[in-house]
Amino acid sequence: MNNEKTQIVSLNELKELAQKEPYKKDFENLRGIDKTFLEDCPAFQINWRHPRLLFDHLMLEQSMSDYRSNWKFNTNVYNVRSIAYLRYLWYHPLVWLDPKEELRNNHIIEGRVAAERYTGYRENDNFRYGPTLYFRDAMLNWFADNLPKADGTEPIMILNYKFATIDIILWHYITENPDEMYDLACAANGKFDPSLVVPFDQRIFLDSVTTIAQTHGGKRAAEIVRLFRKDWKRITTMKLFDINKMSAEQIEEFRVALFEGMDYYLEQWDSELSAEEQETSDARFSLLTDECYEEGKANKVISELRTACKGTAVGLWKVIRTNEALDYLGTQGMQTSKIYRAIVDYFGELPYTERNFRDARDKK
Repeated sequence: MNNEKTQIVSLNELKELAQKEPYKKDFENLRGIDKTFLEDCPAFQINWRHPRLLFDHLMLEQSMSDYRSNWKFNTNVYNVRSIAYLRYLWYHPLVWLDPKEELRNNHIIEGRVAAERYTGYRENDNFRYGPTLYFRDAMLNWFADNLPKADGTEPIMILNYKFATIDIILWHYITENPDEMYDLACAANGKFDPSLVVPFDQRIFLDSVTTIAQTHGGKRAAEIVRLFRKDWKRITTMKLFDINKMSAEQIEEFRVALFEGMDYYLEQWDSELSAEEQETSDARFSLLTDECYEEGKANKVISELRTACKGTAVGLWKVIRTNEALDYLGTQGMQTSKIYRAIVDYFGELPYTERNFRDARDKK
């Protein structure tokens, strides 16, 4: 073609085709179709297992041109196979062919002939979501917030009941490696091939949980890892999430990453309190003075007392007196029983009695 860019079947042309025979009836039967689709934003999901040449291209082109597009719905809630298929469609749009070109399969015929053709310049086209159709950040935020299951609370298309049970968290969202599938979908000689997805990739998993730790806190990331560990035996026994595509060696490598490999991160996350949690916790400790808070020493004093509580009563009193002298603790002149009770309520039971604590106060 002399001017390839002008030969792409336009969005308006796709809409006109959708209203003509033999496409009109299929259009009306699409899942979740909005009656205003032709005039407004798209409202049906692409089913990558059953491609529809005209309508899939129509949905993508409309979505890429309209900032109101519901990508969460259109991608079957950020499903990597749906995203790869959308990428394929974007890089291989329907193009009007030269009438002299030999007719082949999978053509749209409406006086003229259109077929999918690789169109590399679309990489630079200025659309809101860009040519990469990248939804990983949105997916991870959604996953961390919801810990989704295939129980009908989200428009997730689980077409094979053996893939996941309705009572298990959909772990594949944070473990699948779709890179090879994505690369092929965007290539000049590319195609859409979901069989290339690796179900459990330790690098993808590590990136997922560490990103969640950054956006949702280490506590949430640690919770996710422990829930995943709890489900691992069921996943391997029932062969969920296409794990049977992997070799025994690959499965073992992922298991090691999930268990032994995560211990390092769990230790870090378990020791962390968010700034908000720490400040709320400090505010409940009545022995700290206003000066302690104003000088930003609350966390330091709390840490010193927590450590001292694990030792002797005499050692704890040394820490208390040091901070009394700095006006960080308002315990001078306070009854020993009240100090003891405040510490126990905040830090938990001490390894000695109240009497031991009272006797230690009198020792210099």
